[in-house]
Amino acid sequence: MASVKFYLDTRSQKKDGTFPLKLTITHKKPFHIPLEVSIPKENWIANKIEGEVKNKKFLNSYIQARFTSVENYLLTLQLQGQLKSLSPEELKHKIIMLNSPEEFENSEEKKKEKTLGEYKLFKEHAEQFISTRKTDGTKEVYRYTLDTLAKMCDLNTLTFGEIDYCWLEDFESALFSTTSVNTRSIHLRNIRAIYKNATKRKLVSKDLYPFEDFTISNEETAHRNLTVSDLVTIRDYPVEQHQEKYRDLFMLMFYMVGINCIDILQAPHNSIKNGRLIYRRAKTGRLYDIKIHPEAMRIIEKYGNGKKYLLNFLDNYDNYKDFRNRFNKNLKQIGSVEWVNAKSKNGRPIIKKERKPLFPFLSSYYSRHTWATLAADLDIPEKTIKAGLGHGKKSTSDIYINFDLKKVDEANRKVIDYVNNYQKDSDKEVTMPSCG
Repeated sequence: MASVKFYLDTRSQKKDGTFPLKLTITHKKPFHIPLEVSIPKENWIANKIEGEVKNKKFLNSYIQARFTSVENYLLTLQLQGQLKSLSPEELKHKIIMLNSPEEFENSEEKKKEKTLGEYKLFKEHAEQFISTRKTDGTKEVYRYTLDTLAKMCDLNTLTFGEIDYCWLEDFESALFSTTSVNTRSIHLRNIRAIYKNATKRKLVSKDLYPFEDFTISNEETAHRNLTVSDLVTIRDYPVEQHQEKYRDLFMLMFYMVGINCIDILQAPHNSIKNGRLIYRRAKTGRLYDIKIHPEAMRIIEKYGNGKKYLLNFLDNYDNYKDFRNRFNKNLKQIGSVEWVNAKSKNGRPIIKKERKPLFPFLSSYYSRHTWATLAADLDIPEKTIKAGLGHGKKSTSDIYINFDLKKVDEANRKVIDYVNNYQKDSDKEVTMPSCG
């Protein structure tokens, strides 16, 4: 036999300080039925409303009538032999419908259906969503968004219901002064992806989804490429001793068709077969096969036999990101150095190193973009350029594309020869690409 009792929900205090009164029905498992009545905690005594409460007599009569009605209904279902076959969900629906379908449409229960997940914590589902992403890079991007959210609101209490159109506008506005259009776009698209996944999993009602009318702005990313003159300048520049390995790595990435930094740094010892580098890209898991031309092989031999990987760049680093940051910092500092007179913080005279960087915007990404740009300048077909960069939708079992690798090998040789044969005009100034 199912049982019924009153339940004052002290977890859900309303703005006026009262708490909702419900019926708790236990049938296989307990569930609650709202009575649409809220009262102060101190006025609920021995299953009755006591003290100075407006309409106390009427409310007591009403809740007792509802209690008796449900109790009698459960008894009727028991006598008719129907109760045992009902699931808790089916029984709950029948009890709600006791008065009329119209009342159900206006009830808190129906409203709760419409706002499914309104009070579900965003962070809770976001963590689960991130854990299912396939690559560390993708997970890192989503965590970047969570970290940003945590700086701007109480992420531990943020619910899906709070993230409406106005919230999105406020969030975007708050980021406006400190981030670029594309960075804001990344954060908003990440929030959208997490929200959409929650609705697909039926955790949050589609009625709450706030992105139907909200437009995520975006802008074209500035091209991060060097001219052939700039590249030759970097290749031949008399860098400081500690910068040499970073410059060499930059050129190696260029010679290897703009290979991604993490892929060349974490290539296993057995990656080279018959003069070719064969590896799976960390970001996508796809298999790549690149011919190692002599210019690249000289650098590989110079930094080969790493403790853990093919190259030794990460030998003294536990964290790839630490090396990448050091790599990009040193690329930006390549240029002339002067020792100048200066003063310390306490006013004492000192001699200070002053740098005049050639390319203060330079980063590892420029190697990949520069290769693609120079290839296009040489009229290499777009299909071959995309093949060399590994663009396009292919399965992880393919060798980065079902494409004649010879075409990519020839294209890369053509690009490298173009750089090798470039005669730099000594009067020509270094071109500074726009950073956007």
